[in-house]
Amino acid sequence: MEGKIESVQVFGRKKNATAVAYCKRGNGLIKVNGTPIELVEPEILRVKTYEPVLLLGQQRFANVR
Repeated sequence: MEGKIESVQVFGRKKNATAVAYCKRGNGLIKVNGTPIELVEPEILRVKTYEPVLLLGQQRFANVR
């Protein structure tokens, strides 16, 4: 029996810093450290975080939380 993947967790490292991304089925709201992406400051960080959505299209992320 095939199991459905309910969520994905990935991480990346640079020097001593570690970034973790956790994706699961949801309503399309993207959060960074618990904050909606629209409230992330400075704006350049918001744009950098939003890059995958812009490249793949918002439809691909419609059910991601």
